[in-house]
Amino acid sequence: MNNDLIVISEWFQENKLAVNESKTKYIIFFTKYNPPPENFQIILNGTELERVSITKFLGVFIEENLSWKSHVNYICSRLNKVTGVLSRLKHQLPTYVLLTIYNSLFSSLILYGISVWGCSPRSHLDRLVKLQKRAIRHVAAAKYNSHTDPIFKKFKVLKLTDAYHLQCCKLFYKKKIRTLHSYHASRLPTAEQRRTRQWNDVIISRHTSIFQTQSINYKIGHCWNTLPFEIKTIESLCEKSFAGTIKKIVLIKIF
Repeated sequence: MNNDLIVISEWFQENKLAVNESKTKYIIFFTKYNPPPENFQIILNGTELERVSITKFLGVFIEENLSWKSHVNYICSRLNKVTGVLSRLKHQLPTYVLLTIYNSLFSSLILYGISVWGCSPRSHLDRLVKLQKRAIRHVAAAKYNSHTDPIFKKFKVLKLTDAYHLQCCKLFYKKKIRTLHSYHASRLPTAEQRRTRQWNDVIISRHTSIFQTQSINYKIGHCWNTLPFEIKTIESLCEKSFAGTIKKIVLIKIF
């Protein structure tokens, strides 16, 4: 990596660009049973770069153990404010305005990057699930202990887990219509045996750890394989229409 940084630095200089070494950090991803070496050093232009355990990339907090706990905490802190706003306005504004606020300020935060961090452990996601239920009750001006499934269906809003499921299915559908990047498409092989109903399923390799079952490729394959056969064979719809079809199926099953 140090050799590569020398080449990158030379390329920057030749193109009249500069790298701020003091702002450049690096992160090492590892598992609990395979820690990195203690004497790991990365040097750029004679300056040793700082190693960090967490970094923010395109609005998503990424940790060295890929637990996504920090990002979930960040989302919860922002969603708490939105939930408070909905609580104060639920008796002052009409329902359609509250729903617009929910979609604009609450739902947008949940959906951003969910295909990446949505595989985090259930213990982390439970906080978001509870916040979403509280927010949707405020939109409907319902009691604090009201059953939320009818409310989600009424407003055509997907739960957190269903929204993640939809995003995973959309990613594989991009492969079917050949709009997914070739690198990601190659990591989602299908059986290609048209003589069975499973010919359109994703081949999921056997995993030996929970960490592996939380990978994006595993989740995409699992979510896609659980779809009805009639949906998995669709190839004539655009991505938006396909997502609408999946959403209708999920909302029917909610209640």
